[in-house]
Amino acid sequence: LSGSNGKLAASALCDVAPGVELRADAAVAWAEMNAAFKVAFGRDMCAGEGYRSLAKQYATKRSRGYLAATPGTSVHGWGLALDLCGTDDSGAAKRWLDNNAETWGWVNPAWAKTRKWEPWHWEYEPATDAMDLYGSGFYGADGTSD
Repeated sequence: LSGSNGKLAASALCDVAPGVELRADAAVAWAEMNAAFKVAFGRDMCAGEGYRSLAKQYATKRSRGYLAATPGTSVHGWGLALDLCGTDDSGAAKRWLDNNAETWGWVNPAWAKTRKWEPWHWEYEPATDAMDLYGSGFYGADGTSD
């Protein structure tokens, strides 16, 4: 991987929706999952935000407060997280994701289902596991990673 959190090389990122980028491995898995979603719902998933540069992480922290990770620690900064937009974080679309997303390695992590409720936040788990982002203490005691 070329770069660091929030400073990935453009060559490491792929477009998954207009203005939304992910790391290449996460993007491939997202595209495959989106194809299955499109068969089920007749449309693409609503991808709101993926990779966040370090500057974007600072802006997100200012605007979202405790809901955003400390800049430089966000899974978005690795291109491994995507926030859904629209109504895809609830209803039938969310049920479909809960039942099927892990097939492609995508999860709504445990921390996003508890005190810091973020049903829109999804992460590409094979890469977060390979980087040992949660096991290494990278995120501190609360385990948050937005």
